[in-house]
Order: sequence, then C-alpha cells, then structure tokens
Amino acid sequence: MADDGISIPKRSRFGNVVNARDVAEDPPFESASGSIHAASRELAVALNAKDLGYSITRIESGASSCPYQFHHGEEEMFFVLEGRGLLRQGVDGE
Repeated sequence: MADDGISIPKRSRFGNVVNARDVAEDPPFESASGSIHAASRELAVALNAKDLGYSITRIESGASSCPYQFHHGEEEMFFVLEGRGLLRQGVDGE
C-alpha cells in the first residue's frame, strides 16, 4: 500500500513493480469549456516513488490534457500509446 492509502494487488515480490491496469484511474478532469478532458493513473504514487513522477493519462479525442504550461526545472517525457498526439512547446506553443 502506498503512503496515501492506495491499495494495489501484489503481483510481484518486488515493491517497485506494478501492472498499470492495477492502479485505479483518477476521476476525469474536464474544464468548463470541454477543451481539457483527461484522467490519470498515478503510477508514481502507487509505487511510492521518491525521485520520479510518472503517470498514464488518458486524453479524450480532440481534447487537451492541461492548459499550456512549462517547467524550468523538470523534464517530461511523453509516449502516445494509441491514436495521435500534438505537443505544444516554445514561447508561442508552436
């Protein structure tokens, strides 16, 4: 069990191994305009990760996962597992 009370079935003798399907998906977040619609499985929380934050986020077709934003001191990596994605970056979100 992770520190925040998330319970995941034991599938491995290692505490840092989990099947993403065993981690519950958070309720979807949807903006009032409907332009943002996403739900996440917080894998880092379930594994009690200390230095790396990671999740699987399901984004509805045609929607965004969050408002345009950026990080100065944090790296991010994105994998599109199904469908197509658009990454906005730079000053103008190009």
